[in-house]
This record gives sequence, C-alpha cells and structure tokens, in this order.
Amino acid sequence: MKRRADRRQDNEAKSVDGAPADSHLPVKRRCLDRPLTCGIALQDLPPELVECVLRYLAVRDVVSLGGTCRYLRDVCNSPRTWRSLCRRIRPDVREAADWRRLTILNHTKGMSFHHFAGRWRTSSNIMPPAAPNGFQRFLVTADNLCILDYWGALFHISGNIRAPSFIFRNGEWETYLNCAALRPDVKDFTVDPRSDASCRRYFYVLASREVRDAKLQVRECDCVEIYHQSTAKRIFKMTFHPSMKMKKMVLLGMEADRQLLLLSGEGRWRTELGKVYSVTINELSFNRPRSYITHLRLRKISEILPDASVTQMCSHHSSVLYVTGDGAVHLEAHSAAIYQDIFGTLEGFNPLNTQTPVPISIANKVVLCSLGRNHLALVDEFGRIFMQGNNRFGQLGTGDKIDRGDPCQIPYLRNPTDIFCGLNHTLVLVPSRDSVMEIHGCGCGARGRLPGWPKGSPSFVKLLLKVPVFARRISSTRDCLYIMSSYDPEEDNRYRAIPTIASDDAGIGKAAQTCEEFLHQLLRYTSIQERVAKTRDFITHLPLQGYQKDCLWQALGMVQRAAETNRTDGHQHHCKK
Repeated sequence: MKRRADRRQDNEAKSVDGAPADSHLPVKRRCLDRPLTCGIALQDLPPELVECVLRYLAVRDVVSLGGTCRYLRDVCNSPRTWRSLCRRIRPDVREAADWRRLTILNHTKGMSFHHFAGRWRTSSNIMPPAAPNGFQRFLVTADNLCILDYWGALFHISGNIRAPSFIFRNGEWETYLNCAALRPDVKDFTVDPRSDASCRRYFYVLASREVRDAKLQVRECDCVEIYHQSTAKRIFKMTFHPSMKMKKMVLLGMEADRQLLLLSGEGRWRTELGKVYSVTINELSFNRPRSYITHLRLRKISEILPDASVTQMCSHHSSVLYVTGDGAVHLEAHSAAIYQDIFGTLEGFNPLNTQTPVPISIANKVVLCSLGRNHLALVDEFGRIFMQGNNRFGQLGTGDKIDRGDPCQIPYLRNPTDIFCGLNHTLVLVPSRDSVMEIHGCGCGARGRLPGWPKGSPSFVKLLLKVPVFARRISSTRDCLYIMSSYDPEEDNRYRAIPTIASDDAGIGKAAQTCEEFLHQLLRYTSIQERVAKTRDFITHLPLQGYQKDCLWQALGMVQRAAETNRTDGHQHHCKK
C-alpha cells in the first residue's frame, strides 16, 4: 500500500511540473485525446489529388459533392473525373463526347416488373445489361423485351419473363436475362397495342440503312423491318425512297388487316414534315415469303388539316390519337362503340368514313397523351391531367363512375413523368414532394392490376409497390407491370409554371371572403359534431391535394373522438359524485 501511494504522489508531482500524468499510456490513446490541429481542407488540395479521391466515390456522391462550392463543382464536372467513373461502369468504352452524360445514363438504367398473379406475385428487378447506353424506351412482347438506348441501338432481351429464375441479391430479387444487340440507327419501334401480350408475336422497327442506287452512290434510306418476337429473326423489310424520312410509327387493326401509320420527319421537302401516311400489311402472309411493291397513302388528318404538323401519335386496337405542333388533339375512332364510349354520343360519327378525325377541345397545349381501349388521358403544358371516355370501372379517376364526353381535370395530380391507359385502369408515374417517385392508379383492380387495392378505386390512389428513384416510363399488360428507370441530364422539363394573371388579387379577395363567410356559418352550430361535419364539407371544396385533405379529415376525426371521450369521462365523474 505504501508503494502505491508513493507512486501516485510521484505521478501528481509530474503533472504539476507540466508533464502529462498519463505519459505511461500508449501513443495512440494520447493522440485520440488531443484535438485535431490539421488545417488542410478539401478545397486546399490540388485538383489532381481531389480527382484521385473522386475515383473511389459513387456517382451520386460525386454529383452531391459538386453542389457544395464552385471549386468542387469545377473538379467534379471535369471530363477526367467522369471518364474514370464511366470506365469503372463500362470498361469497354474508349471515347465519348460527353463522359458525364454517358456515366449517368449507365448508372441510372434499370428495369423492374411486378407480377399481378400466379406463382411470382412479387416485385423484382432485371439485371441491366452493360451494352445499352441508358434506357430510352422499352417494348413488351409476348415473352421478351426490346430496349432502345440513347445512341439509337436496339437490344433484344430474351428469356421467360412470365416465370423467370430469381436470385436474392442485396436485399432484392433479381433475374438474369439474355441481351443481344439487334441493330443500330433505330428511330422507333412498336407492337400490337392491345393489352394482351400474347397477341404481340411480331415487333416493327423503323431504322435507317445505306443503299446503293443505279449510279453506285451510297444513299441513306429509311426502312421498316419486322422481327419475330421469340427468335428476333427478321421476316419482312420495307424500304422507302431516300426523299422520304420517317420518325414515328404506330399500329392499328387485326393481324389480317394491319394498318401501319407512319409520321414523316424532315426530308427533302419541308412541306412533308408532320404528315401521316398509312400502309396495309397482312401478318398472316409472313410465312409465305414474297416480294411486292406497295404504296403509302396520305391519312385523312393530313388531307383535312394540310397546314397542321402532327408531332405525337397514340394508338389502340380501333382508334388513333393525334397531337399537332400547336398542342391541338384529334381522335380517329373506327367503330361506333369506341366513338360512343369516348364522346358519349354517336352524333358526328360517319360509319362510311371512319378516318375523319374529331377534335377534342382543351384550352392549353398538350405535351403528353395516352390512349386506352375506351378512354384517354391528356397532360397539358402546365402539368395538369385531363381524362375523358368510359368510366364504368372508375378508370378516369374522378371519384365516381360517370362517363365523361369532354376532358375532365384531375385536380390532385400534377406534373406526371409518364401516364398509361390500360384496358380498364389508368396508371400515373408522378414525383412526390420529397423527390420520391410514386405510381398512382385507378379503375379496375381485378387480378392485382392495382397492387394494394384488389377491389379497385374510382379515384387515383398510391399503389403499394416499390418504385425506383429514377423511374421514367411505365407499361402494363394483363399479368405484369413494367417500370423502366433512366435519367438523362440533358433532358428539358416539358412543363412550365402557370402564368400569373392580373386578376389574381381579386380571386384571392373572393377566396378570403368565402372563408370568412364559412366561419360565420360555423358559429351558428352549437354541437361539435355539427361543426366537424360542416368543416369536412368545406375542406372537400378547397383546392388541396388528396393527401392534404385526408390529413385534415383525420385530424378532425381525432378532435371529435377526443371531445366525445372528454364528455363521457366528465359524465361518469359527475355520476360518481
């Protein structure tokens, strides 16, 4: 005991003299107790060292770091940094015009699908093949997928999608499929627009190819090639004159009388821009190879509106939707039943001339559209969604099942990334306030078409499934929902803000007066039940989002239940006394 006390006194004496009392401890522990005195920041390092550090970061971290200051933004956006990141994802790429865009496209590409019924009623991800430079568009055939990248190359993803082999990796189910490059210089591709994927035995490809004329000069021509969906073997080819350039195509009709609609692009004559042509193809004769010459016919919409330039086309089995350059919309219905479902009447329908387009009145320019069997969806330049057509299953999302013969606005959904009209349901891919992608759906929920809502819904509801952060396009068949992920940093926002009007002050004053009148009416009611019921009715007419109204309604319910509980407790306490 005496030796221990003497040793403690010696340590205290050393600490008084200025030496640390814990000098006998290891050096590492003393270093941890001392504050850091290094004054070197990341901004003080030369760009070469910062680039070496950035090579070990993820793509998302590099993008986030570039938004901190001007110096790091210049270093993070340098071609050398993105070239090293791109080669880590795509070692086969040697040269690129924009390394940053190429890296982001390959980093964000992905494909996921959700099976509605059967053995694999779950969500899973397809391992993205390394060859495509991002996913621009995708197409679902009977058993396979076709993917078009941003460089115009078409890839055929083969495998049994309906019953794939899954692998559990990184907390998610993934499946591996075979990917084969089909052909480059592809402009567009399409299949049978019906919701039944088993009808999609062939897919059509619009591409460019080089041919030699009589003078042995190489000229670039557009052509339509038809491939079999299972073997990806070309079975038909149609070449156009070099002066005709096409940029989009859609399909109509049945297999025996298939109509291929082609939208012209910038050719030799600029007056041909935006014209619609049609050609009839018999798919049942593909097993009898032969050569013949066919003629393109100018569609009725280009004859009636010669000055209008069509920019978008959407088709279904018996109808086509056209969008012109000024945002006007015209519908072409080929049957009386479809015409009556969409417009609610047969007035104006001519069974002898079904190609005559019917204008759809909408106030603003349309930038996005989708067409189902008996209903359609339009999105204007301000991001507002309008629905029209048959509403038997609630596929219009208006909250009821009343048909609409004119476009009806959906007030609680804005700025959709993509919209899809199915057989009797509608899906909308929309970003939330915290930049998380969500899929909202309405209509029939049979066979799991609306995950989480088996009985369906007459209004748009959030589907209970995991949506990728960079989801861009959606498509649905009878047995599966497909979600494509991709992000292009050079893509422009298609929507713009609603312009302010000089009469906004008057509108705000009128709204304030309405609120004041409501408060005066609320004072007339004595019971809390009556006041809560009146407030619920007032919230219904407010221009709020759906989730905001639900939140206020739930809060009113809590207040009402708390008031009833307090009243019951007070009555019981009075009875005990």
